[in-house]
Amino acid sequence: MGKVLGSILSTIGNQVKKASFYSKVEPVVKAISWLWNNVIVLIGNVVIKPIWGLGLKILRGRFPEGLKSFSDRFLTIVILSFATLIYWLFSSLILPSQPAVQQQPAPVAKSPATAPVAQPTPVSPPSTPVAEAPAEEPLPPPEPERKQIIEVQSQVAQVFDQYSQDIVQSVQANFQAERLVIKVSDRWFDLSRSEQNQLGTDALERSRKLNFPKLEMRDQTDQLLAREPVVGSNIIVLQRRTASPELTTDSPA
Repeated sequence: MGKVLGSILSTIGNQVKKASFYSKVEPVVKAISWLWNNVIVLIGNVVIKPIWGLGLKILRGRFPEGLKSFSDRFLTIVILSFATLIYWLFSSLILPSQPAVQQQPAPVAKSPATAPVAQPTPVSPPSTPVAEAPAEEPLPPPEPERKQIIEVQSQVAQVFDQYSQDIVQSVQANFQAERLVIKVSDRWFDLSRSEQNQLGTDALERSRKLNFPKLEMRDQTDQLLAREPVVGSNIIVLQRRTASPELTTDSPA
């Protein structure tokens, strides 16, 4: 008898609780129902449905004959499903992943400050002269690069030997900067204007064949005598005679 009475009271209590909860949410349910029936459904029937029907009519005209027989409801479901799939794919690819939260290091408990202890003043020993380390000599270039430099020097010497055997003093090849620097002797100033133009042109062609688009010809004082052109294919001769106040920049015709 007691068990039956307990179950009856429990059932009545649950019904009361349900009724009490419904009484709290009933205004919200009524508001949502009124909004759905009087606003959303009205807008859908008056605005969205005609526009969507017109769009389906236009799309149906572009479909093949096999798809034109399907109903508007089926086509609507297919289009919405396809649009949802496209949105999901693009959102998963475009949206950046959330950065991992960096854990802050746990605070370290500070030990109580202790009174400073006076330290004895250290006595430095007498300084002794330290021998300076010898300056490091630059390392020679690796064997493959050394062979390339020798090959470049040989190729340049073949060009200049046509004019004078002792005109080339040194050849510096910078492979990273793609620059070839040729230092010549004073025999450069003994050449005629046409010989200087022809020698510079031959040197420029040979440097480009050796993959050095930048060319500089300098004298023994590192004065720039000729260089590659910015525009065109002719060498730019800057100095034809020994330095003097009246010299100006020159270039071949």
